[in-house]
Amino acid sequence: MSSSRIARDNLLSAEFYALMEQHPEIAVALAEGYFDRSPDGELNWTVQQAAATHLRKMTGRKIKSAYKHLNQAGAATGQAPYGYRREGKGGPLVIDEEQAAVVRDLFEEYAAGRFSARLLAARLNAQGVAKPGSRSGGLGWCPTL
Repeated sequence: MSSSRIARDNLLSAEFYALMEQHPEIAVALAEGYFDRSPDGELNWTVQQAAATHLRKMTGRKIKSAYKHLNQAGAATGQAPYGYRREGKGGPLVIDEEQAAVVRDLFEEYAAGRFSARLLAARLNAQGVAKPGSRSGGLGWCPTL
């Protein structure tokens, strides 16, 4: 385990250190070496965790600022909506005709009142239509209307 993963939250980091002090029988192997319960180890832990927290927050600010700049310049950020795909890395959105046909069918069925959003989601799942961005096979549509 890397101690920087724990440092995403200062309170969690402090609680983890306190728990390790209370249970000296637990051996913890970190990417940086073994957990050091000595006074020097506590100081080192505290400084490393504070630095990791600071880095996480600064990185978040930079990413937010970069996205804001890109969006103001008209560039799309984030995942392409279902029915579209990116042309090349970071390129413009273009219609994905196969997915767009699914979207058109959904809108037609919903607008005609033949299906509710819940039933449309169930139908997509039953048909095995992959949900965009899914790493687990793509099933799991849920209504958001």
